Amino acid sequence: MTQAVPETARDRLGVTEGDADNHVIEGVVADVPVPVGIVTRLSVDRTAKGNAVSADIYFIQSNYVTPSDYDYNKSGNAVLMVDDVQPPLFTGDRAVLFLIDITGALGDRQQRFIQQRLGDVRMYMIARGAGQYRMENGKARAEKASEWMPHPERRFEGKSEGDILAAAEERAHQQAATTCGGC
Repeated sequence: MTQAVPETARDRLGVTEGDADNHVIEGVVADVPVPVGIVTRLSVDRTAKGNAVSADIYFIQSNYVTPSDYDYNKSGNAVLMVDDVQPPLFTGDRAVLFLIDITGALGDRQQRFIQQRLGDVRMYMIARGAGQYRMENGKARAEKASEWMPHPERRFEGKSEGDILAAAEERAHQQAATTCGGC
């Protein structure tokens, strides 16, 4: 039986597979407040594509916390629901992320939560299937395959942060040259 894949912000924005990311950044996770989805603050070390308008950016991870019995008032216990394709990033984790700007594409509840706590900030999400490379011992570990993403992008598996960012910068230059007709 085929299960329907829930609509994502990426779907609402009409983003297609391939070169779906519009920002490629590198940094250290600095903070992880939790609404529906984990809003994460990343301290940006370097930007390879797009414009990092500040030293910190915010993105929503697809992992989230839910009551263990679906009613916090009964047990008070919480469970972390982990995305099998993009495991959560926690404070101190290093990663290279391929991000999509979803500012303005959030639901009312999420938008209110974010504005009340962070003010008017740009919000991003990780490009699913190609956008999260956790750095371990200086080498990239790509997303895992799952029933929802049987063939994730793995071209940077085992590469260094510098290799990934150099490739993203080269791709951004190629896209800019194509867009402006070789200017």
